[in-house]
Amino acid sequence: MAEASVNIKIAEGEDRELVQTEIEALIHQSGWELLGGDTIRKTFHFKTYTKVLVSDQKQQTLGVDIILSDTETDWISQDFNNLVGVRCKSRNHHPVTVLKFSSATFEWTTHSPQGLSEKDVIMAKYCEEQAKEIGDVKAQDAPSCQGPKTAKV
Repeated sequence: MAEASVNIKIAEGEDRELVQTEIEALIHQSGWELLGGDTIRKTFHFKTYTKVLVSDQKQQTLGVDIILSDTETDWISQDFNNLVGVRCKSRNHHPVTVLKFSSATFEWTTHSPQGLSEKDVIMAKYCEEQAKEIGDVKAQDAPSCQGPKTAKV
């Protein structure tokens, strides 16, 4: 039996079929949640709260020498949130972001016109790519700030 499609509100002027298909793929294949029909949300978990450094291996894989101008960002020393933030600025599209001890949650929606758009899809996919590159982990594998539980005496 085919899975029923979710009630997704697509922003006016968007390719409805394309955006619907891409949002459904993010929900069903990548673990994004649909909130109120017009927002997608996902929490990414990491081993540390500190800035996650991109290794020399990434530089070699990409085959690049890093020479930065005054207007470029040194992505080698950027954490996940900053990587996404820089892309947001260049795309002129910004999420609601919640940062915690070992996680970052992003909510994407388009405000004008209201609904989900290709911009939301592009940024959600970018989050996925960067989290994978940096090394996100399952929630149960991320540390918590509560420390070990001890018995009260």
